[in-house]
Amino acid sequence: MAAGADLDRAKLAAITTEVPFVGVLETARTILAGKVRGRVVVCIG
Repeated sequence: MAAGADLDRAKLAAITTEVPFVGVLETARTILAGKVRGRVVVCIG
């Protein structure tokens, strides 16, 4: 089985937050404070 083949893409999308690169520092503070669940994707560009 290919890596990621067993992931439910809809559920993955539901727990994903996208942040712009300029928001990385603030997002990092929020993560370290334990206020983020799921995954964070940083948009470059």
